[in-house]
Amino acid sequence: MLIMSKYKVLLIMVVILLLTRVGALLFFIDDLYDGEIQLHGAIAKEIMEGPDLPLLEYPPSNYGHGGFLSAILTIPFFALFGKNLFALHLTPVLFAVAILIVLFLFAYKFFNRRVAIITGLLYLFSSRNWFIFNLHAGGLHFENIIFTVSALYIFYEIIFN
Repeated sequence: MLIMSKYKVLLIMVVILLLTRVGALLFFIDDLYDGEIQLHGAIAKEIMEGPDLPLLEYPPSNYGHGGFLSAILTIPFFALFGKNLFALHLTPVLFAVAILIVLFLFAYKFFNRRVAIITGLLYLFSSRNWFIFNLHAGGLHFENIIFTVSALYIFYEIIFN
């Protein structure tokens, strides 16, 4: 039986995640529309064109200044793909990839290969609602998962090593 290295397995999972999330954006982007995302896009566009306000004076969204951070992270995607809804939704895809990587590496290091693969697969093939939630650029929704798992990683590293 061929056993792949952990990075090959992780790379395959990241490719599957990108294919599913970007595919959903390409085919169902109108179904993913959320009015709040307009604010993030407008802030990103204005920062690119030269802001009229000092950066910290942009209004916070319902989730604090996470929307502002989401807008700043959207700027490279606007520069690459133009100022459109597809580029705006690529920031959550980037966070989804980062979450998958951190979850997989955490489970691999502190548990075992089998747990890491199961964790990654559960994240990849989650429910429809979670899948859609992964594509929402809310700016403090599921993005918090990466910080939570990173904190767990550091905690386990301190306690067990």
